Amino acid sequence: MTLGFLRSPPRLDAAVGLAGAATPPLPDLEDRGGRPASDHGSVQLWDGTGMSTFSAARGDWEGSGYGSLLYTPQVLPGSVLSSMPWLGQADFKKYMARLPDASLFLTIVRDRGEGSITLDGDGQPVVNYSLSAEDEGAMASGSAFAARVAAAAGADTVMTLDADPRCRFLFVDEGAGSGVSVMNGEVVAGAGGTPSLPAQLAPEGPASLLTPADEAALALGNAAPASGSGAAQARHPAFRRWLAEREAGGIATRRTPLFSAHQMGSARMGTDPAASVVDAEGQSWDVAGLYVMDASTFPTATGVNPMVTVESIAYMLSSFLARKEAHQTRTDE
Repeated sequence: MTLGFLRSPPRLDAAVGLAGAATPPLPDLEDRGGRPASDHGSVQLWDGTGMSTFSAARGDWEGSGYGSLLYTPQVLPGSVLSSMPWLGQADFKKYMARLPDASLFLTIVRDRGEGSITLDGDGQPVVNYSLSAEDEGAMASGSAFAARVAAAAGADTVMTLDADPRCRFLFVDEGAGSGVSVMNGEVVAGAGGTPSLPAQLAPEGPASLLTPADEAALALGNAAPASGSGAAQARHPAFRRWLAEREAGGIATRRTPLFSAHQMGSARMGTDPAASVVDAEGQSWDVAGLYVMDASTFPTATGVNPMVTVESIAYMLSSFLARKEAHQTRTDE
């Protein structure tokens, strides 16, 4: 490795900012930039496979264009540990021990609402973002759809990552020491009562044992008989009622873990200086020679992973700048 320290700062004809949408390199960020910041708000519902595909069933691509997409990201222990709701020691231990059986569904919303980026007293960026009513509805709808997919895939437990037993649904087997039985298609406690899960459950403990949070879900009627057909599970009236309640309940502030999947749009590109921060070539309206060529320039949120879009914008704008500088060099000569 070699280091070189400059005696004095270089003189530049143009500077390109690639600092990311949360920290656009603009001196007038609070006056002109920082809006409309969007971040693809998302909810991690439960736990699975590599993030290789997505469902646009709730994307409303043929309508408003604003909805939610369902992704299946990797089930990384760190991400699950940091977002799993705490409903007691036994509950946390049981479901973390079941991590190898888990599938994770990620709901990503294309933002209608806008946030902003401001600066604190030390000049550090501060993100100001709250879900709009439309985005909250899209997120709740996407989460309910993800839960339905999990049930149809044969899950025995479906949950959102809210710290609330109401946000859990169980598909239970009768007998085998489960302490539950099925009467007229409904799950009820068996004659011996519902067995509680020991606080010191070993990782190899039976998944059929119920935690206090599981028992609370049962008491709320959030349970149905397990079925060999996932489709039958997804159609069960009790489960459909639970889905409707979850969708109608929206996204609970400070109870639902929210994630920012992608940061975009804090230095919007446009043709009107009053409504944008940089022009169509990525150059700041206020600082000649200062260019932004990353996700900050997005006019609106993409609603999908923006990686290729960012690459395209960077390629396009850098090509413009290279041609412009080459022309200027020839002119100067």
